[in-house]
Amino acid sequence: MGSIKAVEGQSLFDVAIQRLGSAEAAFALATLNGLSITDQPVPGYTLRLSKIIDNDIADFFSFKSLVPTTAGSDPVINEPPVISGSSFLRMPDPDQVKIVEGQSLFDIAIQKLGSAEAALELAVLNGLSLTDELTTGETLQLQE
Repeated sequence: MGSIKAVEGQSLFDVAIQRLGSAEAAFALATLNGLSITDQPVPGYTLRLSKIIDNDIADFFSFKSLVPTTAGSDPVINEPPVISGSSFLRMPDPDQVKIVEGQSLFDIAIQKLGSAEAALELAVLNGLSLTDELTTGETLQLQE
């Protein structure tokens, strides 16, 4: 299945989306590597990879040489991806959402954008890490 060396600021969710094409794969990565889902891999740590879930997304990150690092102090993707016409980026109105108690970026991504993979985009757009706890009453942007 392969392996990857974690880079500075990369979470398991970043690796899962980048190499396996789905945020859901982070759970398999954690289990396969004896980590908690919220653990941030040490830069240079070799992670064993599980099965690719969405080849199109993994291929996109590979083709564009994109490396998401949303767990750092300055979340970035080395170049913002543009995926026109994809459900991965489909964002309904309104442009903002108010956080209710206990919600995570993944909850919002699934409820408002229809895909857990959109959590990475929400994190980058709002300057957050995928594993940050959200504050009740806080407002997040759903699109620029």
